[in-house]
Amino acid sequence: MPMMYDNSTSFAMANCTTRLIHTRMLVTHAVHMEEKKRRQRKQRQTTTRRKFRKTYFREWRMYRDLTLEAAAEQIGDYLREHEYATGYTYATLGRLERGLIGYTQMVLEAMAHIYRTDEPSLITRDPDDSEGMWAIWQKMQSADRRKLVEIAKTLSEEP
Repeated sequence: MPMMYDNSTSFAMANCTTRLIHTRMLVTHAVHMEEKKRRQRKQRQTTTRRKFRKTYFREWRMYRDLTLEAAAEQIGDYLREHEYATGYTYATLGRLERGLIGYTQMVLEAMAHIYRTDEPSLITRDPDDSEGMWAIWQKMQSADRRKLVEIAKTLSEEP
């Protein structure tokens, strides 16, 4: 009787039926595919981590009630108007908001213009933070702001 080989165990088995070999191969394949999926999930988790420091691009876009698509279109229009780029996609904006890609000064200026704020605020300030220093600063009159700056200078001086 001829010997048949089982690919899952790599040894010769006497008197095996083709069906048994096929079943063992399917089980082996299923286990292999589960392991492959697990490796792919692990790789995706490590490759989609934030590569750049935290910004508040998404918070500002949502604060101005813009969808990802609408904001990307307006940023693209701004960049075309300033002859910097031919457009900007919502996928690129999404990656930028997640910190997967970096930004250029021109894109930062476009976002500040579209979101009606300044460039540093896009990077350092959450627009929804009502208890933050900038929210308090914006509520103050200019005379009170000067007083606050003097107080801060006094506090920051070394004894």
